[in-house]
Amino acid sequence: MNIPIINEIPGRILAPVLLAVVAILGVFYNHEQKMDGLERLVLASEQDTLRDYLTLQKRPLNDLHNQARFDEQQLQFSISSTRALTRYSFILDQDFNLVMSLSEFEPGRSFDSTLLDNDALLMSTVSHLLLNASSEIEVERASNTLTLIGYLALEYGHLIVVRDLSPQMAYYRTQVLRMTFKDGVTFLLAAMLLAIAMYVVWFRRSKAVLQTLTQIGRGNLSARCHISGRNEMSEIAQAINRMADHLSLALDREKHLVGLINRSPIVVFEWKNLPGWPVNFVSESVNSWGYSVEDFIQGKIHFFDLIHPDDQARILAEVTHYLANGPDDYRQEYRILCANQEELWLMIGPGWFGMNWGTSPSSMEWLSM
Repeated sequence: MNIPIINEIPGRILAPVLLAVVAILGVFYNHEQKMDGLERLVLASEQDTLRDYLTLQKRPLNDLHNQARFDEQQLQFSISSTRALTRYSFILDQDFNLVMSLSEFEPGRSFDSTLLDNDALLMSTVSHLLLNASSEIEVERASNTLTLIGYLALEYGHLIVVRDLSPQMAYYRTQVLRMTFKDGVTFLLAAMLLAIAMYVVWFRRSKAVLQTLTQIGRGNLSARCHISGRNEMSEIAQAINRMADHLSLALDREKHLVGLINRSPIVVFEWKNLPGWPVNFVSESVNSWGYSVEDFIQGKIHFFDLIHPDDQARILAEVTHYLANGPDDYRQEYRILCANQEELWLMIGPGWFGMNWGTSPSSMEWLSM
């Protein structure tokens, strides 16, 4: 995958950013997973709590009623209902008439939706429990709400308890958010530590490799990468050092060869296959003819201009023939004029002439003595 903007970002910056992004995504994913299961866990826990509460209320309420201790029964009912954080709590007789409640409704009235603030969904669920309870203790959830309805069958009637779980859910959500924040901080710190470790172990070494290559590119073939170990970066460093050794050796050989040529009567030319044969390269031994290298390279003098006027037509015809028909290596002898107008005979021997071929000859090289 080729993403231009990513290709423009240095690795020492991109790696920490990607680590931070992965850490944040991981934290958010973990947060969503916890939130998805939070409601189910809270409902299951609160259902068990409500069932335990109803179990504990059965005996005291029956005993106090049977002993006609109605004031203590009312007190027990009120205190326990308040502690259980119930939204509504009722005791109904066998005919579904109100016996006790936490509200100001008068005992004796028939159970209807006004006792539940005209909540139709809640009334439907409570009515279902009253009419269809299959056991002494039942706990149901009002459909698609955070409301639990508890039912307890008493010896003299029914206990109905309604709990709103919104406060508990809000509390647990707050706890999950706090945990997410802590996890986020922890993951980001871990990502930062890993980024620092990567910089120390990897990017600092890659920077050293880049610096060495830059020096070699500028001509400093003595530059070397000093990276130890058996990892990929150390192998790259060793390969760079071997390359620098080979380049240095090749350059030394080239300098030695050029020195030999410059100290000999041989003059090396490379000229372009253009009118006048402008020069691409000439050895410093051309100084023996009274000319400088710059005269040819800067185009002040073309090689063809050096050929003696009496030999120019013959040499041009021969070179044109050999360029068109070959051979690539051949022998020529002709005169040139030195800078002091002295005539100098040149001899180009077999194997001293060659051409760089593309679609057509672009340049020619030869040695003259």
